[in-house]
Amino acid sequence: LATGLAPALYASSPALAQMMSGEIVVGGKRKSVRRNALVIVQVAVCTLVLVGMGLCQRDLYNLRHANLGFSARNLIANGTFLRAEGYDTEARGREFTVRVRDAVAAMPGIQSVALASDLPLLGGGVVDVWIPNNPKPLRVTHIAVNESYFSTLGLPLVAGPPFDASDHEGAPPSVIVNQKLAQMFWPGKAPSYALGQTITAEKPPRKFTVVGVAADSKYEDIDEPPKPFLYYALSQNYYPQVYVFARVQGDPNLWLASLRNVMHSLGLKIMVEPATFDQ
Repeated sequence: LATGLAPALYASSPALAQMMSGEIVVGGKRKSVRRNALVIVQVAVCTLVLVGMGLCQRDLYNLRHANLGFSARNLIANGTFLRAEGYDTEARGREFTVRVRDAVAAMPGIQSVALASDLPLLGGGVVDVWIPNNPKPLRVTHIAVNESYFSTLGLPLVAGPPFDASDHEGAPPSVIVNQKLAQMFWPGKAPSYALGQTITAEKPPRKFTVVGVAADSKYEDIDEPPKPFLYYALSQNYYPQVYVFARVQGDPNLWLASLRNVMHSLGLKIMVEPATFDQ
């Protein structure tokens, strides 16, 4: 628009009389210089735009094919806000999340179901973690997940099992760390070394036993570098907002209406539109 406006205005009022009498050649050299300069500017701007669009297209391709650390294909998700739904106590909220999990698991074509306090790539809460020989705590993002979270998302554990029945409320608090955080705690050690070790986190500080080490994945941005991350056991930590994940067979878009109907049948007042992980 900027480089084309001047010649457009010039062409909108041609000097027809001068053209017919041949007087248009007067001052033609000066106009030719201006036209040539304008063409150079137009070509330069268009070249920059084309290069920028090419780089943008390449970045989009790279982001689309980035390794997320988990399998986003054939996954659907939905969320529930327990406090807003009237489940104002922990006991009622936990009972309802079990109903949600069982109802979604009963849908035809569902391979596995998981629960978590937040969605992947949306970050999570932040907690202080004390690294040895570091006087200042490290701010680490965390979420709480149930025992089937890692298998449902296809997020591999490089050491140790996922959470199990022993990680129940009242038991010694346990966590799963990712590889990056394990390397920061125990540099040069194999991931299996972290199993059974304790870490200090939160304010006031509490001791947590490491029961597993998860592979690094993406937590907030698709192009982020490896960052430390922490997984709490959902069975030991209560959150008033819980997401349900389901891995389905075939095109996940075909299960969105069914998931919406199941969530509606549970009597939810606030309906969150289900979505695929590709979306």
